[in-house]
Amino acid sequence: ATKENSILYKLTREDFHRLVQTNPDMTLTVLKLLTARIRNAEQRENQVLIQKNKELRLQNETLEMMVKERTAKLTQSLKIIQEDLETAKTIQRNILPLGLKHIAHLDFASKFEPMAEVGGDIFDVIRLEKSKIRLFLADAIGHGVQAALITMAIKAEYDHIKHNAPNPSDVLYALNQIFIDRYGKKSNQFTAVIVDLKMEENLLVYSSAGHNEPYVLTNSQILPLAESGLMLGLEKDVEYHDTSLSFGLGDRLFMISDGYLEQENQEGILLGESKLLSSFLSARSLGLSLSDTVNYLMEEFHTFRGQTPMMDDVTILGIGTSFELGV
Repeated sequence: ATKENSILYKLTREDFHRLVQTNPDMTLTVLKLLTARIRNAEQRENQVLIQKNKELRLQNETLEMMVKERTAKLTQSLKIIQEDLETAKTIQRNILPLGLKHIAHLDFASKFEPMAEVGGDIFDVIRLEKSKIRLFLADAIGHGVQAALITMAIKAEYDHIKHNAPNPSDVLYALNQIFIDRYGKKSNQFTAVIVDLKMEENLLVYSSAGHNEPYVLTNSQILPLAESGLMLGLEKDVEYHDTSLSFGLGDRLFMISDGYLEQENQEGILLGESKLLSSFLSARSLGLSLSDTVNYLMEEFHTFRGQTPMMDDVTILGIGTSFELGV
């Protein structure tokens, strides 16, 4: 490279101004130098900005691709979950006797509405002997898939023992022992109530494990069957007790899960027992059949809650005969 000699002048601002004013060539040279420096600086900044924009564009493209991939995976996972829930819903409803309308000479009706696709209520009705019908209603703690899985275990274990245990209290005792031993203490708690109808004796025998009250409706009164006993799955060796009362022609039994009574409306008011009893009386005054009464109770439930979401699963079971005819 060629080396050139340079001379450095030290000027005051006033001297520089006079020099520029008296020497147009120097003014032009200075302007060219300043313009070149500014242009070079702008070019460098532009190059930096262009590079940064390119990097940001690549990052955005990468991020968009990642978002699309994650969204696709999430959509696929949600689809699988939804399909699994639909399968679980079908299985759960298929193991419930929802289509049963008669058992022996009695009418039977049921309504089951979980708050999600699957629920924590489970029920069963079976004719054990020619003149003996056993009804079972259980409510697992919690909601949704976890509660539904517990109900599957409840149903499986109940089916193993329901034919052999002579009394409702024996069934509850056996269920409690099984769940403590096989599933672990305090891991799967649920309430349950079992009712045996002994038709030849015109007798109802029931036992409850922390479940809310069933109701017997006669021609003249409504009898709540007081709950008693500890819920299942809490403590081992719990004794349960049977209670008996008459149940004959014209009488009806209703078993209802606690999600019905504990539903709130838009004002935060609980539906409660008084509203349920009022609905029973209205259904009877209207002369509704057993099936229509169960439907009416569910309609009253939804009318009461309005736009408020369901707070729990709801199950209603009804069995009995006509009030008027007793047949």
